[in-house]
Amino acid sequence: MKLTKIAVFLLAGAISTTSVHTFAATKAGSSSKAHKGTAKVTKASKVKAKAKVKTSTKKSVSTIAKNETKSLYGVKGAQLKHVKVSESTRTYKEKGKYHKIIGKEASRQYSQVGIASYYGGMFHGRKTANGEVFNKHAYTAAHKTLALGSYVLVTNLRNGKQLIVRINDRGPYSKERILDLSKGAARELGMLHSGTAKVRVEAMQVSSDGYISGKGAHSLAKLAQKEGLPLKIKGSGRDLAIKADFGTKNAKVKEVTSIHKTESKPNTQTKVVLTNKPEVKAMSSSLKVIAPTEKEAKKVALQVKQKTKIAKIDGKYEVNIAVSNKSEGDKVKKQIAKLHRHKIVMNY
Repeated sequence: MKLTKIAVFLLAGAISTTSVHTFAATKAGSSSKAHKGTAKVTKASKVKAKAKVKTSTKKSVSTIAKNETKSLYGVKGAQLKHVKVSESTRTYKEKGKYHKIIGKEASRQYSQVGIASYYGGMFHGRKTANGEVFNKHAYTAAHKTLALGSYVLVTNLRNGKQLIVRINDRGPYSKERILDLSKGAARELGMLHSGTAKVRVEAMQVSSDGYISGKGAHSLAKLAQKEGLPLKIKGSGRDLAIKADFGTKNAKVKEVTSIHKTESKPNTQTKVVLTNKPEVKAMSSSLKVIAPTEKEAKKVALQVKQKTKIAKIDGKYEVNIAVSNKSEGDKVKKQIAKLHRHKIVMNY
């Protein structure tokens, strides 16, 4: 009887020990699985975080690229950088008609008013005439005869909106249409709803040293000047070339005191700001007078009673005279006409 009881106790002890070990093993297994699951979640979170960072970086880079042209020249559009311009003058046939490419130099001086349309949709992802892959969101356009690689300043004559696009394709071949814009370009010009718009097209090209020349360069210079953006300018007329002047962005402003005559206070002293970046933007309307020397510029400033600012540009001095209206501007012109060795270059 005693032996039987001892055997029962030993058996019960063995069963309880096995249960404890089994429970511990199960707990350890579940803990391991939980750890692995947590590790997977953490890894997935890190991958998602990296993806978000990459996406945001791409977006920010894209935004910078979109805004660069506007910040440098005052008009939005394709980045103005040197690309190889085709020198071909071949003739090709499309839809039963022959079209002769006008060549590099003729393309640079091209300017025309006509109807523009846009394309996208089924053409997105296909190859363009210059071998690129067409992106309907990029600022590009197709033209029948302009040299590939040229840029054009497009002005929507209906609403006044402007954009710079690069020519990388051929077309349109519909009657009376001179330009086929990408869908992204059409959106910026406000012509998605209408589908077509009357536009002015002015061509330009970018040289290897970054200078922009051509018909469009003249209009671009005016836009930049209107926004008070500094430019490097060389040549004139057909040979005019411009380039954003990065060196004057952080130019130090030097203040000098000069005697400024007025009718009520003939001996009033006024500060004239000398800087190599004009601050025309601060004035609502102004006359711009160019003088060969600082002395001549000060003479112009002394001749009028309006607020003036003198800016040194490419070795010459520009005097910006604030006027409230055209009538006042005409009076100021008469006053300045008494002086010599100066030239009024802008009235707006």
